[in-house]
Amino acid sequence: MKKVFISTAFLMTTVMVPVWGAGVCLAQNDCRTLILARCEKCHYRARICQKLGEKNEKAWNRTVSRMISKGARLSAEEKKTLVKCLTVQAPEIKKICE
Repeated sequence: MKKVFISTAFLMTTVMVPVWGAGVCLAQNDCRTLILARCEKCHYRARICQKLGEKNEKAWNRTVSRMISKGARLSAEEKKTLVKCLTVQAPEIKKICE
């Protein structure tokens, strides 16, 4: 019984908590994870990929702020990371757009 409890506790803290609920920061604030977990809830990947290279950091910041005002759930840190990823076109973003 003790082993089952410990295994369950481990599973919940290492696997479920990082993506559990939209208000919790993702365990890995990487670009790919943010796009897939946050942006694709409302947008097709093609729409996101189409805008890469068209917007500068200020424009992406406005866009992400507008999406947050419409209900997107991003922490301040996630927003900052996402804007940077979209602006510099991080390698993992380019991979999901291929």
